[in-house]
Amino acid sequence: MEQVIIGGSDYLCDTTGTVRYSPIMGGCLWGNVETARCNVIPAAGKLSSLMVKLTAAPGAGKSYTFFLRVNGANSTLTVTIAGTDTSGSDISHEVTIAAGDLVAISQVGVSTPTAAAAIWTMKFEGDTACESLVLGSTADILNKVDTEYNFVSTGNSAMFGTESGRYNVIPTSGKLKNFYVGLNADPGDSPDAYKFTLRVNGANSDDGEGNPLQVTIVANNTTGNDTTHEIPVSPDDLVDIMIEPLEAPSATPIPYWSFCFVADIDGESLILNGDGDILSVAGTEYHHLGAVDLAWNASEAIRVQLAQECVMRKLYVYLTIAPGVSKSYVFTLRQNAGASALTVTIADAATTGNDTAHDVSISDGDEVSFENNPDGTPTASAAYWSLVCYIEPPKAQPGGGIVVDAVLAGLI
Repeated sequence: MEQVIIGGSDYLCDTTGTVRYSPIMGGCLWGNVETARCNVIPAAGKLSSLMVKLTAAPGAGKSYTFFLRVNGANSTLTVTIAGTDTSGSDISHEVTIAAGDLVAISQVGVSTPTAAAAIWTMKFEGDTACESLVLGSTADILNKVDTEYNFVSTGNSAMFGTESGRYNVIPTSGKLKNFYVGLNADPGDSPDAYKFTLRVNGANSDDGEGNPLQVTIVANNTTGNDTTHEIPVSPDDLVDIMIEPLEAPSATPIPYWSFCFVADIDGESLILNGDGDILSVAGTEYHHLGAVDLAWNASEAIRVQLAQECVMRKLYVYLTIAPGVSKSYVFTLRQNAGASALTVTIADAATTGNDTAHDVSISDGDEVSFENNPDGTPTASAAYWSLVCYIEPPKAQPGGGIVVDAVLAGLI
């Protein structure tokens, strides 16, 4: 099945000619060490349809070039934006990826281009029906002593000592499996180790037989995976990753991780985000739609991301504290600087809400963001949100094969 991947933020690109790196899902400060700015792939498929947009044109005789990187090398999927242009795309190439591959997006400025931030989108097409990617990374180092937590899907969120500060909320039913974890350096000397566990609703995940989805990486290793256990998840479930240091590790590497989401409904993939930053109780603010922990902001222009053709639906929101009597927060998916039909109001004593009634059709190159509009000076709270990205799978025709277009197939 196909999935739209959304990446980028308002972090500025490098203009000096030095190659910089970022994870492909979400946004992160550009870094010069690729293994500290990458994602690991949990399921085989193809990446294609790379689209990039800048906040400012590079200038005459200047440019930015972006590559999808796979296992430390440039792939054929690339976009160059030069001169007065502010956007570009590569819809000609597709890149095959396998479980365990490391991917990143690289950026290099040529001839000192005008400073600009970049947002991008690409498509993943999984080899297996119902399977999509949930990718996570951080620029933060692990803690040698204390247990910490992080979002299941994020581009840059720091480790956090309180679990409730790093939840993602699930918007549709399915399973999480194929838990991959990588470190940019090994944990130290044997028996030093770090243990990563998927948590669901504040408890270790359970496959129904008492087994969590869990990875332990011991000294002299930098990768690990659990491809054995599968964890069912349902709408409104809260998920996160718990990271525990074992045997007092001597090193503090930077981690990255991923899961494969197996949707009960083929064509559904997840867009997950959340922020420990406290919502405004007085004025409208905006946030990135997916996988960027950069705080709410009054300017929508610096919180937009790029998307491509799909349907967005099943918006779920979770608050850490209820708004209070006769008070509320209103959350809305924004599309091209306008409100969409997908909206959730959480009022009074409630801490959760959803909109499963509306579908929003997204087109190639649309800009999307997420809005909070408080009413009645609600109690201060943090928020976590999610929605489904749906792309209708190709229809199977009698006797096998795929009908991509019913007219071309001669069926209409």
